Amino acid sequence: MKISQYIFFIFVISTFISCDREILNEPIDDGLPPPTPGNFRIYAARDGEIGLEWLSSNEPDISGFNIFRAEFDTDFEQIGFTNNQFFVDDSLDYFTEYSYKINAVDNQGRESSFTSIVSAIPENIFRPLPVTGISINARNWDDSISIALNWFGTGETDILGFEVYRDTVSNFEVDSTKLVGFSDHPFFVDKNEIEILTEYFYRIVTVDNGNLKSNPTSIISDFVLNKPEVIFPANNYNGSDFTEFKFRTSSKKANYKIFILTNENIGTKYEFNLNQPETNAEVTIFFNTVNLVVPFKEHFWRVAAFTKNEDDPNTFTDLNSFTISRN
Repeated sequence: MKISQYIFFIFVISTFISCDREILNEPIDDGLPPPTPGNFRIYAARDGEIGLEWLSSNEPDISGFNIFRAEFDTDFEQIGFTNNQFFVDDSLDYFTEYSYKINAVDNQGRESSFTSIVSAIPENIFRPLPVTGISINARNWDDSISIALNWFGTGETDILGFEVYRDTVSNFEVDSTKLVGFSDHPFFVDKNEIEILTEYFYRIVTVDNGNLKSNPTSIISDFVLNKPEVIFPANNYNGSDFTEFKFRTSSKKANYKIFILTNENIGTKYEFNLNQPETNAEVTIFFNTVNLVVPFKEHFWRVAAFTKNEDDPNTFTDLNSFTISRN
């Protein structure tokens, strides 16, 4: 046999074997519904949640499982479908008994018989967790004074809301006299008799639907600044080139940004950062308008003060305009 004929023979045989192997590996439809899931049980029932788990058969064509639930003497209704071997039913009433059954579904849509029925009452047992990731931002914006708080929820499904406590003492204890508000969302804006330059301290308590409460969070604080004061150029300035901006800082420590804009609403052209200069002090920022400002075009500038982060200002000046006139 020639070498070329031998190579061709080997190629044909290997291709035939390969094709056979692919055919043999394809799942075979036996035309039967899948087996009923085994060991169906409730592994947890508390705080408005019921956890179910079961075992699946080893058949390769199982696509998932239908979850059915009933309350009292009501009929079973499908409440979910999953391809996992567990399911968590949440946002349930603490005092209601819930019953469950499931069946398996294969890739052809055939369903197994139902499992036996299991039942449980998701009683309120544990206190909720404290919230995390609290941020705070005092605001002296336009004519509104407030302190905004945001936080991450606990992930629990039986949460009624959040109590917000405030004091002017840094190590205060939570009691009813310090309660300033309640929120059913993970944020709260405090507008209750906020005084400028007074530091306010906050703690948050999570409350569940059964009125169980978490431990208070750690304390977070901020204060509302008085607005910085623009000195030069004053609003509506129309004159020759200048080399500096001047403003007066607020009465407490803060970081500052000076914004130069080409439009009243958008179009920041330049931005200068200044970290914690002296309080109530005149500050000068050097800026050469000769090369950087378009003559005879109106520009705008403002000063913003920050106490907690560089995204949300604590306060800011009004927007001031200036125009450079060149001969």
